[in-house]
Amino acid sequence: MAVMRHNRIDEGEYDELYRRTLGVDAQPVIYPISANAKFNSVMATSMKDTLKKKLFKFLVDEARAEDYLIKTKSAEFMTNDDIPAKAFFMQPYVQTTLMINEAISLSMVLSGGNIKLVEPDTGRKDRIVTAMMGNYYASLEDAVLLKQTDNTSDEESILAVSIVM
Repeated sequence: MAVMRHNRIDEGEYDELYRRTLGVDAQPVIYPISANAKFNSVMATSMKDTLKKKLFKFLVDEARAEDYLIKTKSAEFMTNDDIPAKAFFMQPYVQTTLMINEAISLSMVLSGGNIKLVEPDTGRKDRIVTAMMGNYYASLEDAVLLKQTDNTSDEESILAVSIVM
């Protein structure tokens, strides 16, 4: 995998990161983020706004997913003792629940004019921060798409966007 080009990535930073690519003919799929307190605050605020506007759609919790998978003929494995298959199909739902629980346990603290997300002593915030970074990248791409002229209004364009994780 290699670093992708984007107008928000400084050329010098891009060149430095590209030189670190070890694979031959690596696909440019990595979007680098150099975070600081202000950037983290922007990501947190953006994520909060996205959630308020209901532009994010999360997977259902694992109990509902398991019930659904048991009821469908395509999930006959759910009634068998094939533990690895069950784990494989349930993993996305479990991770979604863990991410939501992480987000619920966070506190927002104002620090130096920026919002800081603070996890409990035994907590983590890896999953929700990853979702926030994905939301940030999607907002950059949305900005590019919204600049393209077409016959739809800004409101129609914004309402048409939704993120599924």
